[in-house]
Amino acid sequence: MKAKVAFTIDQAVLKEIDALRDLATRSAFANEILKQGLKAYKATHKRPKAPYPAVTFDTAEETALARERP
Repeated sequence: MKAKVAFTIDQAVLKEIDALRDLATRSAFANEILKQGLKAYKATHKRPKAPYPAVTFDTAEETALARERP
């Protein structure tokens, strides 16, 4: 499913997109380079860890006891 969005970009970026996209529509080309860019970004930038470590319990009883504590 696609969503329609609007944002501004530098004219130089738009000119470069138009020069590179060949017969592809701007939308299709922009969608593809955004997907590639997001993939590359995620490969090099790790999400920050939670400020507190997750607490896990081995048994349901331990979970219940933890919930009862203030």
